[in-house]
Amino acid sequence: MIAALDAEPVVLPFGQMATALGARLIDGAENNWPCCVGTGHRRLAPLDTLTRHAMSPDILVMSQTAWDGLSEDDRRIFRGTARESATYMRALWKASEAEREAWDPGLTIIDTNDREPFAAVLQPLCDRRLTDERMRDLVERIRSVR
Repeated sequence: MIAALDAEPVVLPFGQMATALGARLIDGAENNWPCCVGTGHRRLAPLDTLTRHAMSPDILVMSQTAWDGLSEDDRRIFRGTARESATYMRALWKASEAEREAWDPGLTIIDTNDREPFAAVLQPLCDRRLTDERMRDLVERIRSVR
């Protein structure tokens, strides 16, 4: 993906990114805001570009065997709690993003607010990678959620 966006990817263990940023061995890193703050990368990279080129859906996975072992009541509780946790997580995420500028007024934020250029550039990559019909269907279902 990084190469498709005309950048040179550098493969590093996550724990070495701060050192590489500090030594200017890399120019930047692709991370979400909580990750930048939690790892200290923010201190080393005073520019934040909000491209929204990748948004990973968090999903809850359970084996069919475990699911089949639950009572209908437990399944209802499980589904309801999963929905509540998703709503809670989204609220926490929005709050962390809202705090971004207040957290450090020296941070320069570039908000592109337009995902279409990224989608267009990355579509050939998606087409090459999504060879399984079920995966294509899953991606389309995710994309259709608004």
